[in-house]
Amino acid sequence: MKIWEKTDRGMVRPVNQDYVLTTLYPEDNRAILVVCDGMGGANAGNVASRMAAEHIHERLQAALRSRMSAAYMKELLDAAVREANELVYNASLSDSACEGMGTTVVALIADGERGMLANVGDSRAYLINDDGIRRLTRDHSLVEEMLERGEITREEAKVYPARNLITRAVGTEADVECDIFEVPLFADEYILICTDGLTNSVDEQEILFEVNNFEDVDSCCDRLIEIAMQRGAPDNLSVVLLKI
Repeated sequence: MKIWEKTDRGMVRPVNQDYVLTTLYPEDNRAILVVCDGMGGANAGNVASRMAAEHIHERLQAALRSRMSAAYMKELLDAAVREANELVYNASLSDSACEGMGTTVVALIADGERGMLANVGDSRAYLINDDGIRRLTRDHSLVEEMLERGEITREEAKVYPARNLITRAVGTEADVECDIFEVPLFADEYILICTDGLTNSVDEQEILFEVNNFEDVDSCCDRLIEIAMQRGAPDNLSVVLLKI
């Protein structure tokens, strides 16, 4: 396994409210990836994303064990996200400067041939291989719900005025529900996790091309960020690429 990552504040936002933490265990063929996109006034988004990412990452690190079952991994991810939600929510209540803050979360445990993925919000995870690119997560957003009801098309969703309105986040309510997916992992495939700052500027086929059609995979995250920057990058940008 190998991990590459890149985060940038973009061209418009004064600060970067994204937060990324990754750890690779090459001797055990394992990895932990956590990507958060914070929201809230002033520096509150920074607080939420960092608090959630650090807690989830530390919780997963502490609980890793050999020969983890799917049930164990699901319970671990669910507990880590719920605990992070409680931390962020309580912090938002105790400090008026952090009132209403929250964050998206995508967290992955890669363990040999099995991956377990949790997500809340509209940050995304993709599987990329020779067959193409497939989104693994479902956005918790207004436009995703409208798409599922057939009220707008995928092209209309890209420019819909409320496309950034999410319906679920870590830390905005006393409890949270996260989606958890099991992902079989095969050699030479890729898992890409990113915030919506990237996917709002770079489409899935472009992501696929950058990952699969360049010999220099080491610079893939840099290239994806650069494409977004060339298009104005109105939001913070984060991308993590894991090669199985």
